Amino acid sequence: MQETLRDHDDTELTLKMLSNLRSLPITYEAVQESDGSFTGRTLEFGDIENAPDIENLKVKLVKGMKDWARVLADDYTNWSRGREVQLPYLVKILFSTEEELLTCLTGII
Repeated sequence: MQETLRDHDDTELTLKMLSNLRSLPITYEAVQESDGSFTGRTLEFGDIENAPDIENLKVKLVKGMKDWARVLADDYTNWSRGREVQLPYLVKILFSTEEELLTCLTGII
């Protein structure tokens, strides 16, 4: 019985943590290139993309973060050394939809 209660508490705590991570902001900075396109990178996760405008840049950044998160999670043991501060972002990206990630992006242009 005690084990069942602990499992339930752990599940609730995990769900609460994931819910809190969904509101974690991700910041990107962007510069306009000489051709008019925008190059941007996410500060917390290090993805770099280029697009013709800011809206397309944000979409590409989200897709890039999702792709990188999957690769990094597959090699978590090697990737995580020295990057513990990025772990909440990795979890957030893996467990959020692209639409949710778009709402969390805040930009510095």
